[in-house]
Amino acid sequence: MSGLTNGVDYRCTVAASNVVGTGPVVARIRTAGPKNGWPNVAVSASTAIPTVDQEMSLSASVAPGGAYSYRWALISRPAGSTAHLSDPSAAVPTLVPDRPGTYEFQVVVTDSTGRFVSGGIGFTAAIGPVVDAVTTSSVSGIADPTVVLTAMVTSTAGFAYQWSVQTRPPGSSAAMSDPAAANPSFTPDVAGSYLFRLVVTDSTGRSSLPSDVDLTVPDPPTGLVATAGSTVGSVVLTFFAPVGSIVDSYVGTCTSVTPGAASARSATSTSTSITIDGLNPGDPYDCGVVAMKGAGKSRTVYLGGHTFTPDVAGT
Repeated sequence: MSGLTNGVDYRCTVAASNVVGTGPVVARIRTAGPKNGWPNVAVSASTAIPTVDQEMSLSASVAPGGAYSYRWALISRPAGSTAHLSDPSAAVPTLVPDRPGTYEFQVVVTDSTGRFVSGGIGFTAAIGPVVDAVTTSSVSGIADPTVVLTAMVTSTAGFAYQWSVQTRPPGSSAAMSDPAAANPSFTPDVAGSYLFRLVVTDSTGRSSLPSDVDLTVPDPPTGLVATAGSTVGSVVLTFFAPVGSIVDSYVGTCTSVTPGAASARSATSTSTSITIDGLNPGDPYDCGVVAMKGAGKSRTVYLGGHTFTPDVAGT
């Protein structure tokens, strides 16, 4: 029966028949759910991703406050698991996952008048340590496409890292600086998609579930041209977007080729035109542009061996 409203009493009639005859059977039912002061429950676990053999607890936050009874049930667990709740009638029962996989629970909370509401929760237990997140970040410098891999790990014991490159573009032979490092670096050598994987193993020999992160290196822009900007000491870099690559932004940099000159100046744009200000009039500059996709950085495109010397605005 569907379409009923939670927390409402209903009088239901069922027609039953047998060889003697037909007659109504009347029953009174109550749907679970908050209504006019009925309890409302929010179910939570002590940890979002517990590990196998790590004790965790469940709790049901009930509003409004008062005296309640609880009836917990473990309704699903991984094949081969014998895990069980410490006390199905406790307000905060505990459980120790004994197999990796998904566990699902339900609780029914009843108040002193017999009114009740149910709630549920599920989680996936992992083996050993848990890799919470894996990210990539680009290093500074327009000409350096290197990325740094970083992981956030939850573990009750010391752990070791094992990074690997799962997929790479055809023709790539790039390798990580140190697959066993906490934060290895990687310099892509071909444009395209890369997939990295991390498995963490703790001091007891238990390993995490694999955690992946991808990196997309776009093709470089083409047709770079530099012209004077609208103000003295500025340059406008224009170029064509790479064909076949999705790009988030472009970074342009002009570096003085005069010994002892000020550091490079850079600017970012989402269009194929970048204005760089603050250049020293009369100094020659070598300018270049890269395309960015997340942490992925294309090969740098320069002015074809030419330099740009800002003079006056518009020249």
